[in-house]
Amino acid sequence: MAAKVKICGLRDREEARLVCRFMPDYVGLVFAPGKRTVDTVRAGEILDEVPAGIQTVGVLVNMEPGRAAALREMLGLDILQLHGDETLEDMKALGGRIWKMLHPGTDPETVWRTLQVAERVLMDSGNRKQRGGTGKVFDWSLLENCDWNDRLVLAGGLDPDNVRQALETVRPDVVDVSSGVETDGRKDPDKVRRLIMEVRSWK
Repeated sequence: MAAKVKICGLRDREEARLVCRFMPDYVGLVFAPGKRTVDTVRAGEILDEVPAGIQTVGVLVNMEPGRAAALREMLGLDILQLHGDETLEDMKALGGRIWKMLHPGTDPETVWRTLQVAERVLMDSGNRKQRGGTGKVFDWSLLENCDWNDRLVLAGGLDPDNVRQALETVRPDVVDVSSGVETDGRKDPDKVRRLIMEVRSWK
């Protein structure tokens, strides 16, 4: 099955319209602190520009499950992507569709326990100070022989020039890209187009 594409970190209506022209499978909005953070008002404006057929993902860090569930309901988000210290109990309390970030090299037992609750796990090159979104590639060989890549979201430094190598090495279900399709901090239509074409043409 072909890999899917998530373009993350949309910040306003203009970026949403630009990205959605190319129909990625998912778009992401960041509610955790950082340079791509949006509030609920801005998020609502962005989501107004997302057509049917593109699923929406809210990126959170250590938000209390009740607040996270309320945010999801208010905005109609399809998926919550958790980048903090959320426990299995937190995820069970939250319910619904969840993607959980784990660090590359996480032991297989922890991955499998997480996948009992989460729809997918996301691997990124973040750390406790910066919970993903670093724009840095990690050692993909850490995931080369994993037996859960059909539920893997691969992030971290992906761009139109290296995404095919990432697909061939890791074979993830979803690639998640933000800064890799930007120029001067804004989504670049040519890079978005090229990245999506690379993924869609890969077998």
